[in-house]
Amino acid sequence: MLIRGKWLLEDSEIQRNTLYQIKKTRSIAILEKDSDITDVVNCEICMASYNEAVFSREYIGNQKGHNSGGKKADIMCIMLNETERMVKSYAYEIKHAVSGADRVIIAMAQIEASMLRNRRLVENTGIDWQEKISEQGIITSRINEDAIKHEIERIRGMVADYDGEIPRMNRTISKKRRIEVFTEQNRKNVLERFLKGQINVEGRVHELHNVKLEQKDNRYECSLVFA
Repeated sequence: MLIRGKWLLEDSEIQRNTLYQIKKTRSIAILEKDSDITDVVNCEICMASYNEAVFSREYIGNQKGHNSGGKKADIMCIMLNETERMVKSYAYEIKHAVSGADRVIIAMAQIEASMLRNRRLVENTGIDWQEKISEQGIITSRINEDAIKHEIERIRGMVADYDGEIPRMNRTISKKRRIEVFTEQNRKNVLERFLKGQINVEGRVHELHNVKLEQKDNRYECSLVFA
């Protein structure tokens, strides 16, 4: 096994923060319950082009050596073809509703942390992979784009006001204001990329998928194909 994991038995329940070893094509259902709402993500893991894979729910692993702060996406998967030296990794966050900017910031941080964690797991195999692909996204029933755009405009206005005030402030206050501006600018950048379907991880921009949860009776469902 290139990445060690626990064997996933048929019909066994997926435990959080546990890497499961996958050798054959199979389906895994991930359920997220919040009050009276249940979100179901049906994961189809297709192994036709891969020798092995690992799958996990809310995987953190060993936190030593990095500062993710316990952040993790709800779903991660890494698929490996050692013969062709091809690897594909996935990180998806489930948010029943993205009601505003704060939900976006949280989701993006979770996805980024899992992408970096996936990268370390791949690097630790010691193999010079010739083809490395990552897929990441957010799974949600709805996104309030107006609320996100409103927050972006608020930040733009705040930054413009501070830019005019900072030169007239004393050194201590101006330093504090510059830190606030830097923090808010970063927040704005994350929100703007989200609306464009992008995520920035360590200076590299990746595509961010938006997977829609569709209502079926008293639950919301979608399917993800890992292949």
